[in-house]
Amino acid sequence: MIMSALKIYILSILIPFTFLFSDIIGSKHDLSSRSENTIRAAGDTSYICVFCHTPHSSNSNYSDIPIWNKQTNTQTYTTYGTTLGGTTSSNTISNISKACLSCHDGVSAINSILNAPGSGLGGLVSMNGVSTGTEVKMPAGSSNLGLDLSKIHPVSIEYKARSGSLKAASSDLGTGWKTSDGLNKVSSLLKNNKVECISCHDPHLGENVAFLRSGNNTGSKLCLGCHDK
Repeated sequence: MIMSALKIYILSILIPFTFLFSDIIGSKHDLSSRSENTIRAAGDTSYICVFCHTPHSSNSNYSDIPIWNKQTNTQTYTTYGTTLGGTTSSNTISNISKACLSCHDGVSAINSILNAPGSGLGGLVSMNGVSTGTEVKMPAGSSNLGLDLSKIHPVSIEYKARSGSLKAASSDLGTGWKTSDGLNKVSSLLKNNKVECISCHDPHLGENVAFLRSGNNTGSKLCLGCHDK
């Protein structure tokens, strides 16, 4: 009886993580050698989570991101500026968005991690189609945001409810959204009351187009989640 109860308890913990993991397998964020992505690990590096997370010696500077496995992003970015609602973006991008930019800024090396799979040593993971020890960066395209963020939706910017076209933070997002707290409110999309990359995207939602929290942007659903137009 004790063993049966223990098995049920363990399964109850692992099942949510299994579903989360399955959403990454085969997605653009699956950089393991088993994926079919152009950018993927060489050889037999079957690890998927290691390109973002590590169980040991993680980067403690990223307290908002569990067991982060990349160097601290020290790049300087040009921010959006002042919005129509009169909110000015910070000159400093928050770590929660810098984590995304550590691959998507086109300058930082995608394959540079603190704790390499197997060896336990940091460095560059060998990637498919390039020589060993080569830094692999995001190629040109929509996924490469660059260092000038003044031309994309502002991030690390305070969400001032009822400012301009912004809804109240307590507004219901409606069905189809996936938020970390499951409440599906505008406030669920904010981090420290700021709009960040993860407000619109969840890197684990590989089943959604562009990892969108709303599944898709049909009828501007994503935009209208926060904006009252």
